Amino acid sequence: MVAVTRATLARQLKSSEIKTSTSRSIRKKVIKKKKRTIKQCTVLSSSTTKTSTTTTTTSVPIQAYNEVVGKSDINDALAYDRYYNPIGREYDLGRDGAFMGFNILIAQFYTDFQFNDAAMQIPIDELKIKGFQVKLVKTEDECMKELSSNHYQVAWIISSNSNPNLEFTSSLINFHSNGGAIFLFADNTPLCMSCK
Repeated sequence: MVAVTRATLARQLKSSEIKTSTSRSIRKKVIKKKKRTIKQCTVLSSSTTKTSTTTTTTSVPIQAYNEVVGKSDINDALAYDRYYNPIGREYDLGRDGAFMGFNILIAQFYTDFQFNDAAMQIPIDELKIKGFQVKLVKTEDECMKELSSNHYQVAWIISSNSNPNLEFTSSLINFHSNGGAIFLFADNTPLCMSCK
């Protein structure tokens, strides 16, 4: 599950297709449609005259979600898992490649023999298929450096049993105040210290 705040999604979409104009007391959104001009040239065989025509089309914005979004009863799937969820990428919430331009920072502070780099590579690969750019860091200092770059829209914090320093906490607060989404992972005590 990926937590993308509405503000982050709106900011990303605003930069690509919506122009906002502000007056004193009225805020008005104007949707700017992308236009593509295609120039076609045809040569008539009976004469040496060249004819040019210009066609203007409006491109449709890429849809982030699959057609089955919001449907809870899907009966036409070819296969189902043991929980009766349809199997196949066309039944995922997000389309493959639809989240290009979104960046996720994963701060993995907890590791053990099962939750290692190979185990973390599985969700990272799946996120990349959906279009996300993902960076994995292992220390608070690396995480603070990456958060201060303003390159990420989402930060995953996988908690450990050590107390975070105050600089790390203020770095997360600053990231969230600037519109970033934070997804906190914790387990039973003491593996919840980063989330406190």
